[in-house]
Amino acid sequence: MRRLFILIPIISVFLLNAQNLRRESYIDIPTAHYNEGLYVNLNGNFPLKSGSEVGMDLNMGIEASFNQYNATLMWYNGSDFSLNLSYQILKQRDNYPAVTAGMDNLTYRKYISPVGHDVSGIYVDERYNPRPPEVASVYIVATRTFSESFEFTMGLGRGRFIGYGPRSHLLNLDVFFDDPHENIMFGIFGGVKFSVPEGPSFIIETDGRDANLGVQYEAGKFIGTIGLLKLEQMGAQEGSFLTPRINLDFSVKTDLFEVVKKGEVKLFLLDEETGKPLSGILFLKNGKKDVFDIPSTGKLDITLEPKIYHFLLSSPNYRMKKAIIPIRSGEIRKVVVKLRKK
Repeated sequence: MRRLFILIPIISVFLLNAQNLRRESYIDIPTAHYNEGLYVNLNGNFPLKSGSEVGMDLNMGIEASFNQYNATLMWYNGSDFSLNLSYQILKQRDNYPAVTAGMDNLTYRKYISPVGHDVSGIYVDERYNPRPPEVASVYIVATRTFSESFEFTMGLGRGRFIGYGPRSHLLNLDVFFDDPHENIMFGIFGGVKFSVPEGPSFIIETDGRDANLGVQYEAGKFIGTIGLLKLEQMGAQEGSFLTPRINLDFSVKTDLFEVVKKGEVKLFLLDEETGKPLSGILFLKNGKKDVFDIPSTGKLDITLEPKIYHFLLSSPNYRMKKAIIPIRSGEIRKVVVKLRKK
C-alpha cells in the first residue's frame, strides 16, 4: 500500500504543472518546520473547470537545508526558474512555537504563477485582478505542534500571500483602506494539520488568496500530498476563468547530504486529577526495548534518533498509557502525559 501511494504521485507529476516545491510546506503555505538534508521535490496541478489545456512538462525543485538555512531552486513548466530562501529564527521550545522568516519567488519575472510566467496565455485561470506581483514574496511564519495529532501554523506575507477575492480580501491589511496597495501590502495565511498515528495527515489552510484542503502521507524518506486548491473559486461568477485546482506533491530525501541530529524529548508525568508530578517508568519500544526511570519530580529528558516512537508509561496504582511520538532531527519536544488512578 505504501509503494502504491508513492508511485501514483511520481507518475502524475510528470503530466501536470508546478505549484509549491518545499518539503516542509503544508499544501501551498510554508511552515516553520526544518529538517536538514538534500531533497528532490516533484509537483503538479491541473484546473477542474477551466477550458485551458494542461501541458506535459516536468516540474521539479532541488531543496537543501543545513543548520537553520533552507534554499529551494524551483523549475516551473520547463522554462522559468525561481529561488526560495528561509531561515529558522526560533526552534519550538516548551510553550513557544518555531518561527521562520523567508522570501519566495526570487526570480526575473514580476508575476510567477504555479505554471511559470505563462507567456503563451494558456493558463488564464491564474489571472487575478488585481494581482499583487509574486516576485520577492517575503514572509514570517510560526508553527506550534501541540501533540502528535495536532499542529497549527500562521504567518504574515506579501506578494503571493495577498488576495482580493470575495472572501480572501478580508485576510490582507488592505481591508482597512479604500484602495488596494498590492505592491506593499501584507496578508495573513495559516493552516491546521491533523495527523493519524502511523497514518495520513489532513490539512486545512489558506494561502492568503484561497482556501485549500489536502491529505499528506509520510513513509520514511518520502512525503506525498494531494490537495484541492483555490476553493474560493468554487463560487466564481459565470464566465470567469478562475477555477479550483487539484494539486499533487512528492518529495524524496537523498543520501548525498545526510545530516541527522538527535531529537530531545522533555517528558512530564502527572496525575490526571491533581496535576501533581508522578514517579514511574517509561518503556520505549522501537525495534528494541529501553526502560527509563522517571523520578518523583515527574520530569525526564532523553535524546533519541529521529523516527516514530511508541511510549508506554506506568506508575504504581495508576493505569498505564500508550503514546506515539514522532521525533524530528534536532527537535526539542515537550510531552505531557497524565495518568488516571486505578
